[in-house]
Amino acid sequence: MRDPKIAIADKLSSLDGANAYNLNAEEHAATLGAHNVNDAVEGNFGRFDHVLHRFRGVSTESASGVAQQLKMHDFDEGDMATHRKGNHGVSERRAVGYFYTLPRAEQEAAVRAG
Repeated sequence: MRDPKIAIADKLSSLDGANAYNLNAEEHAATLGAHNVNDAVEGNFGRFDHVLHRFRGVSTESASGVAQQLKMHDFDEGDMATHRKGNHGVSERRAVGYFYTLPRAEQEAAVRAG
């Protein structure tokens, strides 16, 4: 990894790589506070892990279901939620998740059934 001839060497700050993330103040400022994972598999695990830690004692089946719903954005609150600005400095508008499109009685029934 520390061989300057391989592609990853320019991303390492220990080798003064030109593309090392901590040497670019603008990129560093843009990612402060971000809780993101680019890998889809790691993202699934991260959601599952988040649910297990947030809801102590939850069964693995229930945690798996909630993690899947998070991935599918079923509980997104649309424009009521704050989100990061896109590349052009404009906030992206998000649609309301499936859960919030259900009639109120079905929402309550789904919460009680869980």
